[in-house]
Amino acid sequence: MLNNYSIINSLYELLPRLDLANGKRTELRALIQSIELDFNSVKSYCCWNKNHYTRNLIRRTEEYELLVLCWQKGQFCPIHDHGEQDCFMYIITGELEETQYQLNEQKSSKKSLVEIKRNVYGSRNKICIFSATLWHSVKVLSEQAVTLHFYSKPIDKCRIYYPETKEMSTCQLNYSNDNKINELAI
Repeated sequence: MLNNYSIINSLYELLPRLDLANGKRTELRALIQSIELDFNSVKSYCCWNKNHYTRNLIRRTEEYELLVLCWQKGQFCPIHDHGEQDCFMYIITGELEETQYQLNEQKSSKKSLVEIKRNVYGSRNKICIFSATLWHSVKVLSEQAVTLHFYSKPIDKCRIYYPETKEMSTCQLNYSNDNKINELAI
């Protein structure tokens, strides 16, 4: 079992522990609660785009995917799910608003989502989404933000929800970079 009280302040400490956790939810939760990364620990993976947030790959295995997302003020991700995978988000820098939604099980032809929670989070806050039926959106309130995202299995596609039309579509996910820290000696 992983030590819940051991602070993790670098990727070189985090990655071997993620590998050892081997997808076990309780160990992953303990790891997430132990993370205290700063910008310097991820800056080599960071790149920004003035038009949209960036998804920068750190490591992808059969068991998990670890990304750094870089955001400019006003950028957001639309309402989406996580392809039935657990999602952990750690805010390294910046301030974000996260809104969570639940699928409304009505008997109409179009599905709708109901807002269930809205929070503002700052640096060093952790957000965990453990439900296959939970959707969320994120938008940046500060000038810039950097967030670490962990998915319990890699996610290649997700569903996007459009509240104006109550339509859903499937979106192919891509990376903004091609970094892979697992090629480095750890």
